[in-house]
Amino acid sequence: MSIGQRLKSLRLSSEMSLRAVAEIIGVQHGSVAKWENDTNNIKRRHLEVLAKIFDVSEQWLMFGDEHEQIPSSFLRQNSLQTRFDGLEDEDKAFLLDFLNRYIAGKKNKKNKKSGRASAKKSN
Repeated sequence: MSIGQRLKSLRLSSEMSLRAVAEIIGVQHGSVAKWENDTNNIKRRHLEVLAKIFDVSEQWLMFGDEHEQIPSSFLRQNSLQTRFDGLEDEDKAFLLDFLNRYIAGKKNKKNKKSGRASAKKSN
């Protein structure tokens, strides 16, 4: 995995846009895109800021680790469970209700489709 691929993976895992990363660093979003595509090299001062933003070492950002695509500390801190645990109880209840309704809706659609397929086969 290249430095650009690691950067893009971190950015997407953090649900950040190119513009958001660029604003924090103080560069144009096109520069971040070029870094991610390995078209341009990242300057040392920008590398330091990127490492701080994503809570990874500069060493990992530059060279990676064969056995780990994204450091586990980053994944733990940005996991869905960690984010959910940080919410207020009211927000948790809202999300759980939403997810239950969403899943029930998906199951209903799936059952209707399979029912129609069975009906067509018997005709």
